[in-house]
Amino acid sequence: MQRFAAVALLMGLAAASIGCGGDHERAATDADAVELSVFQVWDESVGLYVEGARSFIAVETPAGDELLELELTPTARGAEQAVRLDPGDYRLLSWQRPSAGGGDVYDPPTDRCSAPFTVAAGTPVVARIEVRAAQGCTIAFE
Repeated sequence: MQRFAAVALLMGLAAASIGCGGDHERAATDADAVELSVFQVWDESVGLYVEGARSFIAVETPAGDELLELELTPTARGAEQAVRLDPGDYRLLSWQRPSAGGGDVYDPPTDRCSAPFTVAAGTPVVARIEVRAAQGCTIAFE
């Protein structure tokens, strides 16, 4: 029975990860689409997740319709990702999935934050997310 539960869990994680990447193509349809660059850093002064974490973002419309959800790409300084968005108003959401103890098992989403932003034609947007493990995060736009 334990083997079945482990296989079912892994299949669920694989299905969930398929939905978390590459879906950003539908976010940009306009010739005036611009790049949203997301950079995440960790505030190490409060500690880090001992076994690491996966970082995710989503972009929603003001009405709450999700346009995309994807995992950030880890870097030496944190994590990052870039997507193209049509001009308009949006909300950026961020969350973490800490490792639950080896392998590909992760805790539910935590350390969430969100912030509204506007994309103007011809003006790229940069979002900086600062994560404090077990204390949340903040988003600032440039």
